[in-house]
Amino acid sequence: ITFIENDNAKQARLDLNKKIIQADASNYTKKYVDDTRVINIGSVYMLLQQEAQEQLLELKDKLGITHVRVWNVFASNTCIRENETYSFHKLDNVLDFLVDNDIKLYMELGQKPTLLMYAPERYINPDSKEIKLFEYDFYKKLIKDLSIHLVNRYGIEEIEKWYFEFWNKPLLKIGEETGEYYRYFDLLYKTFKNISQDINIGGPGLVLGYEKALAEKVFAIWKKREIWPDFISFGSFQYISFTDGQFIYGKKSLDKDYVKNQVSVMKQSMADIGFNVKEFHLDEW
Repeated sequence: ITFIENDNAKQARLDLNKKIIQADASNYTKKYVDDTRVINIGSVYMLLQQEAQEQLLELKDKLGITHVRVWNVFASNTCIRENETYSFHKLDNVLDFLVDNDIKLYMELGQKPTLLMYAPERYINPDSKEIKLFEYDFYKKLIKDLSIHLVNRYGIEEIEKWYFEFWNKPLLKIGEETGEYYRYFDLLYKTFKNISQDINIGGPGLVLGYEKALAEKVFAIWKKREIWPDFISFGSFQYISFTDGQFIYGKKSLDKDYVKNQVSVMKQSMADIGFNVKEFHLDEW
């Protein structure tokens, strides 16, 4: 009995400290974002699965998803075969589904792998193999054929609503003025812009905060070039970087306004050198 009495007394003291808070969920303000709602699916192959399509439609209905971001468009299980021939049949199945359901495409056209990242410099590659860089002439033909195919199947008006991104694969050396990244990007840009100047082409998918120094180099290099991207893209993982003079290390940021502050830093860096790109995207998080 004594135990029960003590327990009841303890519970009564706890109840005295409780507060009931009510909130009106209909009264809210938006922060940081506009009416665009993007979801990262990952490999485009995922959307060949009925379960993934059903879940996406449910998210569209409940969250108002407007865009879907995919990569690995040219993977062997989707597009390119062993003898370097290719087919867009499986890609068509995914894009037909998105267009039929009024979901816009955000397509990564580089060779971005699927990685399980637990720090900017630490990750697990489920594929356990490095994706070889496409030869320039092969990529040129691939992108030309893809662009013509997309226009013929979906029309210029539709693909003008999409975004095409080119990721900074390390082998392309984006931090160097003579880096191959810019040669491949210019090829992609010119190919699609020859179809319509209103098609959106951008990149390079740097890591916000962690790759600040690299981003500033990239801004300076791109500022000198004839072709600029329509949008600059970053991924945000709440990391900042520091260096010992030889290596760069990542450190988790405790800044509660990390995204807002780091975006401001990047936009200011772009403004300082006169690299004024019309859109700034956080497309991975």
